[in-house]
Amino acid sequence: MTNNFHLIGNLTKDVEQVPGQNFLSGSIAQSSKKKDGTEHTTFLQFVYFGKGTENFLKHGKKGNQIYLEGSISSYKNKDNHNVLSLNVRRYEVTNFRNGTSDQNNQNESQGDVGYGF
Repeated sequence: MTNNFHLIGNLTKDVEQVPGQNFLSGSIAQSSKKKDGTEHTTFLQFVYFGKGTENFLKHGKKGNQIYLEGSISSYKNKDNHNVLSLNVRRYEVTNFRNGTSDQNNQNESQGDVGYGF
């Protein structure tokens, strides 16, 4: 059984290549309003294995709105705690931080199927 996710949020920092590894990592923030009108922000970290890592590094900049699609897996870390992992298979930068969505960047700012761990 696979748990899939579809998320839209703003990147909280530039997407980074993990030193010595063959994948990228990043985090997004999602805001929502509670019934009482207060705003709540959730921060989620993700990893990306797949084609187009150079483009993701180029367009995955802090503040850009991004759509992520992938699977959720869990594992036990070295301290024997359960950890959830968001493994991105597909991404699309939907709104660039400068407010433009340049047509030349449109095709470049999408990535395909990646591989989870």
